[in-house]
Amino acid sequence: MKTGTKTAKKTAFNVIMAVAAAVIVIGAVMIAGSLQGWFDGGGQTAQGGTAAVAAEAVTAENKTGSANIEREGIAYSLEDGTKLRDGDIIETLNGSSVELALPAGAVSLNQNTEAVVRIGEDGFSIELTNGEAFVNTDGAFTLRLAELETDVTAASGVFSASAPAGSANVYVYENSVSAGGIEVSAGQAVSLYADGQAPSVAALSLAALNDFDIGQVRAANETKTLCFTNGELDALAAEREEQLRSALKQQQAEQEKAQQIEEQRQNNQNGTGGSASGTGSSAAGGASGSTGGSGSSGGASGGTGGSGSSGNAGNADAGLPANPTCTIAIRCNTILDHMEDLAEGKNKYVPANGTILAASTLEFSEGETVFDVLKRACSLAGIQLEYSWTPMYNSYYVEGIGNLYEFDCGNQSGWMYQVNGWYPNYGCSEYKVQNGDSIVWNYTCEGYGADLGAGMS
Repeated sequence: MKTGTKTAKKTAFNVIMAVAAAVIVIGAVMIAGSLQGWFDGGGQTAQGGTAAVAAEAVTAENKTGSANIEREGIAYSLEDGTKLRDGDIIETLNGSSVELALPAGAVSLNQNTEAVVRIGEDGFSIELTNGEAFVNTDGAFTLRLAELETDVTAASGVFSASAPAGSANVYVYENSVSAGGIEVSAGQAVSLYADGQAPSVAALSLAALNDFDIGQVRAANETKTLCFTNGELDALAAEREEQLRSALKQQQAEQEKAQQIEEQRQNNQNGTGGSASGTGSSAAGGASGSTGGSGSSGGASGGTGGSGSSGNAGNADAGLPANPTCTIAIRCNTILDHMEDLAEGKNKYVPANGTILAASTLEFSEGETVFDVLKRACSLAGIQLEYSWTPMYNSYYVEGIGNLYEFDCGNQSGWMYQVNGWYPNYGCSEYKVQNGDSIVWNYTCEGYGADLGAGMS
């Protein structure tokens, strides 16, 4: 009798445990499903309780690379087809992008962008925390620039907005938008600032477009007529390709020249080996051996600049995986056409060909910026570099390179950087370098870059 009682109790206990486990599993599935929208119905309810935008009409589509979504404090990978909810935080990582499908259009987010989804009684909107968004809408739409607490609104049209620290830029391609209360029409751009500086509106230059913008404008041109044609975009892409090929060709020539010099040096030493300070195929692209500053902020220590050893080549010979590389050049050739405006005594710092550093290959680590690469290149090549930190824009500002400073050649002169033919509209310490990037630092003398074809004209 006792044995039967024990068996019955054990069976009951097992049943209870199985039911409890099933409840836990079902509960976990329900929670996960609720977060990821598995059970979303035909409509999205706003916080106020009024049905607004159909959930199936606001989804994540055409994702490339890695992107995340944070919902109710829980973050997970964003997938195509995810139905968006009010308060969702969308984050695209390096090299990724995603399109947010609207009832009447789309918002595309570029890489390294964070945006908050807003779905309410007035419909769908985006709050851009940082990064870049491209809006193509056939209905009323609002994009909020979070840091500036400013709205960009359009009845319909095509525009893009980028939000580096402390400022924002809005480019308009079709119709018009209101940005901070200022009306901006197709073919115009407006820069907005967090420090109370007055907004500036100017004509939008084709050269201001980055690869993301170009792709989005090209796609929008299939159904609309924007301020730039696909023919103009093709010409710009071809020009940038040619610039990249020229930079790589020049870099290869510099490396070959440096290798010849190293071989000659070795021969002169009768095979005894070279010193650590030899020119080699250095990351500074044959600039080693020049005298100058150490590359620190404002510093100008004496001695011979440049270092030996060839970075990537050594890794390849040893069978080690090569680090990502980029090319960097520093030029001030625009000064050659404005020597009469150059500050007294500065002519000695202007090379005859206007090239301070020929196109040179540098290794870099993931996450490093254009500013990091510039510092390393100047240090290796013995080029003076001075910079300052600007807390308002959360970025470093390059004041002088090679003893040539802002305002040395006119009140609109200074240094600007270019990546793959594009002049970014935010600080050099915010632009993360990618493998194969071609970086050029150019000195501008006119129109804050107008003589370089940079930015807004």
